[in-house]
Amino acid sequence: MSTPMLEVTGLTVSHADRDRPGGRLVAVDDVSLSVGAGEILGLVGESGCGKSTLARAVVGLQPVDRGSVLLDGVDARALSRCRRRSHRRRAQMVFQNPFTSLDPHRTIGAAITEALAVGGSVPRAARRARVADLLDLVGLDPALTTRRPRELSGGQCQRVAIARALAVEPRLLVCDEPVTALDVSVQARILNLFMHLRDTLGTACLFITHDLSVLAQLADRIAVMHEGRIVEDGPTHEVLTRPRDPQTRRLLDAVPTFARESTMRGQR
Repeated sequence: MSTPMLEVTGLTVSHADRDRPGGRLVAVDDVSLSVGAGEILGLVGESGCGKSTLARAVVGLQPVDRGSVLLDGVDARALSRCRRRSHRRRAQMVFQNPFTSLDPHRTIGAAITEALAVGGSVPRAARRARVADLLDLVGLDPALTTRRPRELSGGQCQRVAIARALAVEPRLLVCDEPVTALDVSVQARILNLFMHLRDTLGTACLFITHDLSVLAQLADRIAVMHEGRIVEDGPTHEVLTRPRDPQTRRLLDAVPTFARESTMRGQR
C-alpha cells in the first residue's frame, strides 16, 4: 500500500482553560486518520468538537501536545526551519470566510501573485500568466485580477481563495467549512470545483463540515468527530446508510427529510 498523502497518528491538542489557572482543555484527543493521494476525506461533527483545531494542526498553525502529522511520510517538525517552511507548502488551507482571509486593500491579482512569489517556483516574468491560469482553473474570468474582494460575490471570493491556495501547487487542501456561508446554488459550484481538482490534478482534500448532506455529494470517505475524538470512519456510502456510532445517527437525523432522502438516493 502506498504512503498516504496525509497521515495523522495519536494527535492530541489542548488549550489553556480560562476558568482554571494552569488547567488545560483537550480539543483533539488521540486522533488518527489518513487521506490518500487524490482522495477527499470528509470530516464531520457538531460545532466545538475540535474539527477546526485539527485542521489548523495539520497545516502547522496550531501547536500539538502529542502525536504526529506526516505529509508524504515526513513530519515537518523534524526538519530545519527552512525545509519545514517549504515542506508545509504541500498542505494549504481554505478558510470558511474568504472575506476575512483575503486582504481587502489588495487586488485579486496581487493576492495570488504574492502566493506565487512565496512559492518561488514561478519566475517573476511568468506570474501574470500563471495568475490568469489559476483563475481560469477555478472558473473565474482572468479580467477580475484588478478587482478587490469587496467587488466580488462570496462565491467568487471563495474561488479566489482556492486559486491562491493552489498557487504553491499543494498536494493537500485542508478546507474548513468552505461552503457554509454560501447559498445552495453557489455551494454546488464550489463542491463541483473540488471534485474537478481531485479528478484533474489529483489534489487530496480534508474537507471539514457539520453537514452530512454536503459530504454525500463530495467525499470518498467520511470521518465523524465527537468531543475531540474520531468515533467513526469509513466509505461514504457505508457511513450514510449503515452508521455505527450514535453521534453519526444524530448528525443524520439533523439533515432535513428531503435532503436525507436525496442523500441516500445519491449513495445507492
